[in-house]
Amino acid sequence: MTSKRNTPDRFQFLRKLTLHIPFGELLPSEGNFRFNLMSLSSPDSPHRNLDLLVVVLHLATNLRELEIGGNTEHFLYKLPGLSAAIASLPSLTRLSFPDGVGQTSGRIFGDIKSRPTSIKILIPWGQRADEVLRLLTPVQNSLTELDYRWALPGSTVPIFPPGTARFPNLRTLILQQSGHLSVPAMVHIFPKLARLTIESTPVRSLGGRFLTHALQPGQGTTLGQSSSSWARLESLKGTLDVLRSLGLRCPVDHIHIDNYISTSDVPHLLALLKDLHPKSLHLTFSLEDYPKDSLPSTLIKILEESELTHFTLSLNVNLDTFSVFPNFAHILQDSSINLTYLDIRTHCTGCKCRIGAKDSSRSPEAEATQSDPHRSTMTLHTYLHQMKQIDHAYKIASSSSSLRHIFLDIDLQKHPTYWEMERDECNHDLFTMKRICDSVGEGMIRKVQYLT
Repeated sequence: MTSKRNTPDRFQFLRKLTLHIPFGELLPSEGNFRFNLMSLSSPDSPHRNLDLLVVVLHLATNLRELEIGGNTEHFLYKLPGLSAAIASLPSLTRLSFPDGVGQTSGRIFGDIKSRPTSIKILIPWGQRADEVLRLLTPVQNSLTELDYRWALPGSTVPIFPPGTARFPNLRTLILQQSGHLSVPAMVHIFPKLARLTIESTPVRSLGGRFLTHALQPGQGTTLGQSSSSWARLESLKGTLDVLRSLGLRCPVDHIHIDNYISTSDVPHLLALLKDLHPKSLHLTFSLEDYPKDSLPSTLIKILEESELTHFTLSLNVNLDTFSVFPNFAHILQDSSINLTYLDIRTHCTGCKCRIGAKDSSRSPEAEATQSDPHRSTMTLHTYLHQMKQIDHAYKIASSSSSLRHIFLDIDLQKHPTYWEMERDECNHDLFTMKRICDSVGEGMIRKVQYLT
């Protein structure tokens, strides 16, 4: 603690601390801490000094965020002084136990001096969710955000059985789909909930391509149907099957569907949109799932039969499947769609970029003063592909008079480029396009104006 870079008075500026306690290892020694500006973290390697962390915590009077992963429960049991130091932090607002929380770590919530607003926990194997939530009772009134998951998903035990502690001010809930989920129980436990995310376990046999399997009646992972709901939700995120199975009937401002939408999903999606009346929607498609030129009409059907004003479209594409964009623009010309915001995000497969490639015959000075760095860092094929996307975005902008803002995210493997198009407030026919490129770590903005 005597080195100039780790003097005690500097720890009062610490805002975020991330610590991983390796299983079977001791805590980090002073020399292995990395202190940079207002954050501190420790690497996963054997350490001997158990006292430094307690000292740091007592000095970090302005610490806002604390994450302790790894063999947390064991070391908190062996070192009661560590639990006391965590509980005494006066400014802590975010606390995370990503690798498990038990009775020992749970006692921190009963002794904590601050009033944390955000907690992230993992429920260890063999423990019930309601038992872990009961540990949070001392801070239940201050929490506005809760993120909790299971070490072993797939339980058939109800996630929120009778008697589960209430969280009257919680606004954001992120949970992992496991067990039987009852919406009426959630409404009782989280009466002010505004943002709900339900995550699903990837299907590894499919390479993670589809994020969840279809829910079938009678399975242990099915979710409870509900006629009782919140008055309104700001956002709802999950797979289409999970969100349908919730049986919600309240308005939802924004819906994010977490899996690829196939042709067979479209009727179920439209039914969900009819029930929840979202103004904003995020969908993901793979063009490989659709016959040639069939996706544009599918998108228009979704937009025409909903009340959307904001639409985010994520596409998994290749160089041969961009005909969707001019067709999409053509259909928009004759449709009764009132989109004001369109966000198109593409992940391109088969685009061979040569990021960082340099001509060894050129001097460093010539490399630094080249007139167009983009042409030297990607193949001409990729460059032309990028220009084709921009042309399609302009056609879409020209096809709909209601559009005010278009965002285009081009993910050409290691060469992401972002384009924004905004309609001029004074001249409705004028669009301003801004290009933001981060190809080699350097930002660049170019503005071009187009008349529609």
